[in-house]
Amino acid sequence: MALRDLLRTVLYSDSDIPLVIKRDTSLKSALQFLKFKAGQRVKLPYSYALTLIREGAAEVDSEQLPAISTVKKCTCAEEKSDELQPLEEDFYLKLALYVRDLKDKARRGDGTAEENYRKIRIAATDLIRLRTLKIAQLALRNPAPLREKMKNMTREEQIFYVSLCSQIATWMSDLSEMIFGEK
Repeated sequence: MALRDLLRTVLYSDSDIPLVIKRDTSLKSALQFLKFKAGQRVKLPYSYALTLIREGAAEVDSEQLPAISTVKKCTCAEEKSDELQPLEEDFYLKLALYVRDLKDKARRGDGTAEENYRKIRIAATDLIRLRTLKIAQLALRNPAPLREKMKNMTREEQIFYVSLCSQIATWMSDLSEMIFGEK
């Protein structure tokens, strides 16, 4: 497992993922033994969900994930406000799972999924650009990360914001030292 995958798993360890069980199966962890029936709809922590998906025993329940209409609604709300609008903490993870599902269906020849993939790509890109701009502006206004500014950010955005604040603070300090001889 790549470090990136490990970090992603740890980052999302408490995210519940909606699944549809494809075949009777079971899942054993250190603390429990779970049995599932084909057709059952469940929500499981990300790491368990990944295990069942990789084994082919389950697939993401895309009906329970943010679809095009949700992303467009979020984009519209962002455009109307100067402040970051709240998103679910695991919004991008669920969006990524929805997009992966669309891509899989498109590869199997589903024309509607292919069209929906194109639409969601545009809508998600617009949303990401809007939110990234707002986060960058927050960091530029004050390069010291503020917890109250992070309340409407997703996990990924919080990491980006703190990192950006750190980079801006370092840049300003280094430039000040170069120009004025002091930090």
